[in-house]
Amino acid sequence: MNKKLKSLLDYQMKTIGDYKIVYPTNSNEVIEIIDICKTNSLKIVPCGFLSQIEFLRYSRNTIFVSSLKLDEIVLDNVNCFIEMKSGVNYFKLSESLKKKEIYLPLQINRDSTAGSVVSTSDPFSQFSYYVKGVNVILADGSIIKYGCKTLKNVAGYDLTKLVTGTFGSFGFIESILIQYLKKDEVDFEFEDYNSINMIREINSERNKLWLNLKKELDPENLFI
Repeated sequence: MNKKLKSLLDYQMKTIGDYKIVYPTNSNEVIEIIDICKTNSLKIVPCGFLSQIEFLRYSRNTIFVSSLKLDEIVLDNVNCFIEMKSGVNYFKLSESLKKKEIYLPLQINRDSTAGSVVSTSDPFSQFSYYVKGVNVILADGSIIKYGCKTLKNVAGYDLTKLVTGTFGSFGFIESILIQYLKKDEVDFEFEDYNSINMIREINSERNKLWLNLKKELDPENLFI
């Protein structure tokens, strides 16, 4: 095995063809993996179940960092918020919460991690309104926190919405804060999970802002 990959074995590394997938179990391990990749000139693709990954799009010096082992959930029933790590199975969580008459503001019909749902959803959708916060691990190993438990509008750009629909290209989404709905508040049609191609088209429309943020948050283009 290539020497520069040996240090990734501690993170349950698996191989699919020529591609390597690692499974960190906490934020510190994600930061360690980022440091290993930077030191060895490897690129990073954040992912979940890998169901929508087109491997052939990426070079062999790419490491896929899966969030599947990051699956903690904190439910705030007083304020109707749920904080979930990015590896939580959004579909199974949504189905289980329905039994408690708690509804997540996006309905999907297949296994997908919470991080994948946020990073591939339409940033201008109704769903994005209910994404109240995200924690993102950046290329320098720092963790930035966008948003909070508030229903007030914010002045300027809402950076939580800017992270939505970016395919993990700014950093590794560590956790998400979502406002949920109770049964008596469900008075709208739930949106469908949008296609990858549709979101890529939306992203192209805000390309200038995306490029500026990319330069600030990931100047060495570690995340692709």
